[in-house]
Amino acid sequence: MSVGTLLTSLVIGFLVFIAYDTFKKTGPLDEETITSNKGSIMIYMIWQAGISLVLTFGATLLVIETYGVFDGEPPEAAFWSLPAMFALAGVAYAYAALLRAKDAGRTRGFALLGIVPVANLWLIFASPKKAPERPAYVPASRIVRIAIALVAVVISVGLRTLQDEASRMLFQAQVADRVEERVAIQNERLPKQLNEMTTLEEVNFDASEKEIVYRYSFASTDIDAASIRTWLANTMKPRVTPSTCQDPVVAEFGWVTRFRYLDADENLVAEMSISNEDC
Repeated sequence: MSVGTLLTSLVIGFLVFIAYDTFKKTGPLDEETITSNKGSIMIYMIWQAGISLVLTFGATLLVIETYGVFDGEPPEAAFWSLPAMFALAGVAYAYAALLRAKDAGRTRGFALLGIVPVANLWLIFASPKKAPERPAYVPASRIVRIAIALVAVVISVGLRTLQDEASRMLFQAQVADRVEERVAIQNERLPKQLNEMTTLEEVNFDASEKEIVYRYSFASTDIDAASIRTWLANTMKPRVTPSTCQDPVVAEFGWVTRFRYLDADENLVAEMSISNEDC
């Protein structure tokens, strides 16, 4: 799911609610009676922080749970609930923006600034409209509002860990998709007779272990395992390590390339692995 899709969903939700409010109410927003402080500067900032927290936590939790349900390999369709979540967040942002615009004695057009980065500052700090119907200011409530804002900031910092985990899972899934495609292409050409003794039978991968496994078989069971291990360590590994380390999957993303050699009865004779530690 691209960032562009999610941001588009957010904007659509915002604009749809503004349009709904415009058609639902016949009078101008700046002429409506102000009977509460729900749209005050401080409350609007709390709205902004609260919506962001809920959206971040909800989206991150959804991604992590989706990977858990599909054992680390979710289909693209599994993430289509994310745009709906962002659209609902857009509706919430629009509701808060309308309250702030009304509190400042501005129009619905002015409320549109709530979805524009930086320009939103004009909406946030717009001077409140003088209104006799507005409830009296309670000094003690300011402490509560500041406390709520501080709690929101603390929670936001704590959610960073969840965001990082979700990002890591998404990133690894993209790498796993590339590996899966590559393995499928390689397997289309197998088995491959390398010489009179050895055949490359299969290429597999394990996304959870971050491994690509090449399975070779010998035509006989009469194999000198010690000689094969020596050959792998002294000849094969030095020869293939430079080219393997040029592969970003190994060098950058931490996957391991493993070579397994089995005899005719599929008993393991020897194996060799190359990781980014060898690069």
